[in-house]
Amino acid sequence: MISSKSIDDNVVVRAFQGIWKKDKVVSIFALKANYYQIKFPTDEIRNDILSRGPWTFKDDWLAFRTFNPNYNIDDYTFTSINIWVRIYGVPLILMDDDNITHHTGLS
Repeated sequence: MISSKSIDDNVVVRAFQGIWKKDKVVSIFALKANYYQIKFPTDEIRNDILSRGPWTFKDDWLAFRTFNPNYNIDDYTFTSINIWVRIYGVPLILMDDDNITHHTGLS
C-alpha cells in the first residue's frame, strides 16, 4: 500500500484493522514512509478485501500491489488504480457495454 500523504503509521494500522476486522488482518506495518505491508491470513481473504475497493484514507486514494519477495521496495511501480465513476444523465443507448465500447473507443 502506498499513499502520497504523510500519515502516522499507528493511525493507518488502527484504521484498517478496524475496517477489515482483526481476524482478517495478520499484521500491518510500515516499511518506509508511506509504504505499508499488510499480511492477510489467506489469499482468499486478501482478494476479497481488495476486490471491495477502491480504498481511500483521509481523502487520498490508496494503491495496492501483491507482495513479491524478489522485489526491493523501490522496485514496485504504481501506474494505475481502479476507481468507480458515477455519471448522471447518460443516454439509454450508451448503457449497454457494447455501445459504451463503441462510443468511447475502448476495446
